[in-house]
Amino acid sequence: MALAIEYRPKTLDEVRGNENTVKALASCLAKSRESIQHSFLFTGLSGGGKTTLARIVASMLGCVGSDFHEIDSADFRGIDSVRDIRRSMMYTPAEGSCSVWLLDEVHQMTKDAQTALLKALEEAPDHVYFMLATTDSEKLLPTVRGRCASFEVQPLDLDDMVDFLTDIARQERKRVPVDVVKQIARDSMGSCRNALQVLDKVIDLPVADMLLAAERTAAQENQVIELCRSLFAGEKWPKISTILRGLGKEDIEKTRLAVINYCANVLLSEKTKDAPQAFVVLDCFKDPFYNSGRAGLVRASYEAVEGCK
Repeated sequence: MALAIEYRPKTLDEVRGNENTVKALASCLAKSRESIQHSFLFTGLSGGGKTTLARIVASMLGCVGSDFHEIDSADFRGIDSVRDIRRSMMYTPAEGSCSVWLLDEVHQMTKDAQTALLKALEEAPDHVYFMLATTDSEKLLPTVRGRCASFEVQPLDLDDMVDFLTDIARQERKRVPVDVVKQIARDSMGSCRNALQVLDKVIDLPVADMLLAAERTAAQENQVIELCRSLFAGEKWPKISTILRGLGKEDIEKTRLAVINYCANVLLSEKTKDAPQAFVVLDCFKDPFYNSGRAGLVRASYEAVEGCK
């Protein structure tokens, strides 16, 4: 079984980091059933644990088996999908005490679909709960955001990620050198899922091969890491522009947040030769891209190329 699946938290007590969010959720769920809000909104970077928390909340509410419905809004973003949900939510739960709809990347729904979703949130029967997860809450209608109890999921900080990966390696009874663990933690950008996916691919290799394999795997699976490393290395604009073209379909603001999180991890590393370059890149990417979009990403990258010379 993949490490990311095997070690996915199943209770709030098993969640790493996000102490304030976990405490707020526990307090919310400790109320009487009649007092619990029926719509939850989880915000944060990809791989940070939003859907994991949503699944835990669903379980605590008594949702099991086929009563749990997970939908990727990037694939089902139109109004017809919401109409299907509104029809289905009128049926009583088949196995547990409630039905839950988890809508991931909900900000990618069309405006019409979001308007229809608001209607569903307002008309949800007592046995229905909605879990919305997004990497960009600003793209949600204010009325949808206002209808939900909101919980921000922060990336795991570098020290906590190192401790987490060390614990996993110990439970797997594998020897993973400290420098490899720290490299994976830094490249994970605070995502336990990303970190475990890389650890999974190197944990059975000879110790001497682990570090290089971890560096290559992270860059192959995340072009943001390749972008940052290329900027730190002082690569010229043609190389950077090629990477940016590969990021063409990515959410621009999500890319910016991933870049600044990676740079923050580099700056927090005990030993790194890239600290000056990381500071330059962090400064170039500090302003949101909501208005400038792709042009903002290109401009920030070009400024970083010039600044890291």
